[in-house]
Amino acid sequence: MKKIAGSLKIIIKKYIFKRQVLLLIFLIVINYYFNACVPQQKIIILPEKITGRRYLSSEIKNKSELLNALYLNRIDEVELFINNNFRSSSSGIYTSEYLLYEGIILYRKNNLKKAKAVMEEALTKAFLFDSSWKNIIQSNLRYIYYDLKEFNKLYYLEKETGEVSPFVNFLNDLSNEENYEIKTFDSSVTVPLKDFKGELRVPITINGKDEEYFIIDTASSLTVISSELAQKYKIKIINEGTAGYADIHLNSVVSVKYGKLDAIQIGDVTIYNIPVGIIDSESLTWKYMGGLFTYSKIDGILGLPVIREFTTTLDFPKKTLTLSLKNNSLPSTALKYNIFMVNSFIYVPVEMNGICGFNFCIDTGAEMTELYETGLKYLKQSSSTEIVIEESEGKKIENIYGEKKVLGIFYPNKFIINNYTLENLPILISTHNFSQFPIEEHGNLGLNVLKNFNITLDFKNMKMYLFSRKP
Repeated sequence: MKKIAGSLKIIIKKYIFKRQVLLLIFLIVINYYFNACVPQQKIIILPEKITGRRYLSSEIKNKSELLNALYLNRIDEVELFINNNFRSSSSGIYTSEYLLYEGIILYRKNNLKKAKAVMEEALTKAFLFDSSWKNIIQSNLRYIYYDLKEFNKLYYLEKETGEVSPFVNFLNDLSNEENYEIKTFDSSVTVPLKDFKGELRVPITINGKDEEYFIIDTASSLTVISSELAQKYKIKIINEGTAGYADIHLNSVVSVKYGKLDAIQIGDVTIYNIPVGIIDSESLTWKYMGGLFTYSKIDGILGLPVIREFTTTLDFPKKTLTLSLKNNSLPSTALKYNIFMVNSFIYVPVEMNGICGFNFCIDTGAEMTELYETGLKYLKQSSSTEIVIEESEGKKIENIYGEKKVLGIFYPNKFIINNYTLENLPILISTHNFSQFPIEEHGNLGLNVLKNFNITLDFKNMKMYLFSRKP
């Protein structure tokens, strides 16, 4: 018996050693591949000494230029044009087209209640006088109702326009509850983030029981938990459907079930009645070596609907998250700039190589900053010099969000965000195209940029504050 036990110990030790060797080989290969695909250079951060507005400004002369200005978020020029051109013959009475643009501007400023009132008036006028704008107005109202948590209105709007989606049916079932209700003894709470192989995750207590670790993802329009956690906490399934890039910035469409968390606790803050998507744990797991080993596994994703309830500060150098119900005190050297809302995502204006007007989605769930094909097209059209792309045709990057095809790597001469200039910044050129009126999305702002800063997102005033401790 002792001989058998001894043999088993030797076999187990050999197996463990073999796994460790394979893991070491894998990490070496991954490191080599990543360095080959994305050359690692030190990113240089320089505060720009800027006075006045950096973004393109010129008079809009016609509707074609108006749409282009709207896509590039030139809000002041858009407001001037619609005030001068979209009144009806009776002074002070506005057309449905005017009201649509006015509602879009209000939504971008996160003035949701006014945006809703203006859009609803636009829809009434469209039904009575100008049906050509009806579908576009209804599409924008969907997002406004969702962000205001007016799920019942969202349900009836979708019912009027066609088949109700499983997601909206699910939200309608929650419409009689006070969703995202916040209770706290303090107006501000700071919690340490835990580092999971370079990914910072926030500790969250679910339904008053155990602590789990969630990724913080500002580009997820829904909070997500794994099927394992749903089973562990006995989450009741209310409905099911699919989700993809437009919902959670996943790289592929996956099946999703919908349920509700009774409560989550982050530090001393408790949030009640949180709608969640439940995704199969396998879809939230990054495996390698033919599925033999697990590299990274996500228990959950803390999405934008929770994050935007607060003034949220992510201090990446200190690895902390601060949630505040009032404006945080910020370093005097912190630089601010406008952010804006479109279709339940948040965007920031970016300048590259002296070209303004890029719309980048703020994406704390993405490892790398990306330039989409729409952004590359805009860059080439606007540039007076040749754009050099390090070709990576056929290469793919895999992570827990799925597999992504990479067309190349681009190093802009200057990448300016919030008056900080970044040099030596590698940007992936990906095949994503996600443009939907009234926005042309040019790229996403990932962690290789964001991790260099203390970032505060002030959703009440639609400002993003950046503070860099680097020289």
